[in-house]
Amino acid sequence: MFQNLQAGVKLFESDPKVRLCIIIKDVPKADKDGIINELQLKLEKLIAEVIKIKII
Repeated sequence: MFQNLQAGVKLFESDPKVRLCIIIKDVPKADKDGIINELQLKLEKLIAEVIKIKII
């Protein structure tokens, strides 16, 4: 799985028009919004850390 992630990162680096799509399946509708919010916060934190590392 990690190798697939690394291959995806190389794809993102090579084309600025590429978008990330995450499919959330088999989740009750009542939980969907919470899961999306949690995932969004984690991705924002990860992106901020990567940007900070690249600046340093």
